[in-house]
Amino acid sequence: MKVLVSYDYPPSPGGLATQGDLLFRGLREMGIEAHAVNFEAAQEKEWYYRWFEPDVVVGVGYWGHTPHLVLHPQRYGAQAIPWLVADGYMANYQEILEDLPLILVTSKWVKRVYMRDGLSGKNIEVLPVGCDTEVAARSGYRNRRSAACPGSGKDGRRT
Repeated sequence: MKVLVSYDYPPSPGGLATQGDLLFRGLREMGIEAHAVNFEAAQEKEWYYRWFEPDVVVGVGYWGHTPHLVLHPQRYGAQAIPWLVADGYMANYQEILEDLPLILVTSKWVKRVYMRDGLSGKNIEVLPVGCDTEVAARSGYRNRRSAACPGSGKDGRRT
């Protein structure tokens, strides 16, 4: 499996950049052949489509990034899988997103927002944002899962 991860790369601290970078590093750690690219860098993405020939392009963002995360890869024959957050209301791109075989979202709430705003939900799967457990291990916390994932409870579940 070859995955091109399209996000705010190189990552700035926080937000979507961290989400994308954790995905990219996690894929590489699992032995999956992956490359990272800035979601707005059209020429660089085109080069990766031709040179790397990814099986999928996973784009990290929100519905408003659909031109960068979905339409651009599709224009070059690549299979786009957006991993989306929500900003409260999806104002556009319902038909484009509904036609995708898979949309990843960060929570059940995000899925409900997209369904409320016109998607059927048939192609939406929840994939929570991961965390860097090595950071927690270095910090000396006993419960690595909750230390590495702020907002999680003692058992590592979100609170």
